[in-house]
Amino acid sequence: MRHLLTESGAKAHNIPYRENRMVMFNSDLIHETGELNFEEGYENRRVNVTMLYGKRENAG
Repeated sequence: MRHLLTESGAKAHNIPYRENRMVMFNSDLIHETGELNFEEGYENRRVNVTMLYGKRENAG
C-alpha cells in the first residue's frame, strides 16, 4: 500500500493531537493512526469514537 501511495505522489496530512478535538474525514480514503505517546494510567488514555453515516459509493 505504501509503495502505491509513493508511486502515485500522494501526500500525507498529519493532524496533531489536541485535547477535545474532532476530526472528520472521508473514511473511504486510506488512513491510519499515528504513534501514540500518552502518560500511563486510565485517565490519560485517548478515547476514539467512530460514527459512520451515509451510503458507501462502491463497497465491492
